[in-house]
Amino acid sequence: MPSELPRIRALIVDDEPAARRGLAALLERHSDVELVGECGTAADIEPTVRATTPDLVFLDVQMPGGTGIEGFRRIPADRAPLVVMVTAFEEHALEAFDIEAVDYLLKPFTDDAFDRALSRVRRQLEVRHGAPASAERDGVERIAIRSSRRVDLVDPAKIHRVDADGDYVRIHTPEDSY
Repeated sequence: MPSELPRIRALIVDDEPAARRGLAALLERHSDVELVGECGTAADIEPTVRATTPDLVFLDVQMPGGTGIEGFRRIPADRAPLVVMVTAFEEHALEAFDIEAVDYLLKPFTDDAFDRALSRVRRQLEVRHGAPASAERDGVERIAIRSSRRVDLVDPAKIHRVDADGDYVRIHTPEDSY
């Protein structure tokens, strides 16, 4: 039986105190997570990460002093923790993938969505720590599809057909066509 992983050290980055309190309350339900700090501006991200050495950052996008993504990019790659984006703005999904975010929680999100994001983080940390990865789900979990107005995250299991459409690809799900 593999040894148990250490507690997940989490940092919350959000300019709204109520949002930070809400995330902290969600984290309290998970005994394997320790909240090591909070900050509310993009400029505070890098020094707070340096001081607290988190494994995971819950990162808001829009905040004073630049975006959370800009602040996160100041962290050296070899010291960068895992990231879960937590934002009210869906248009930053492609940037989130650029910083290799584990998940993208669009406010307001459900407790179940939060728990699923934390499960993804656990799987990433298992791999990072050399533990065998959980076989809970193989393959791609979501595909970011950009249209002229927005970015949609689509579950590949819901795709029932893909067609060529000129220089583009048209993806069909039971709910929509992209």
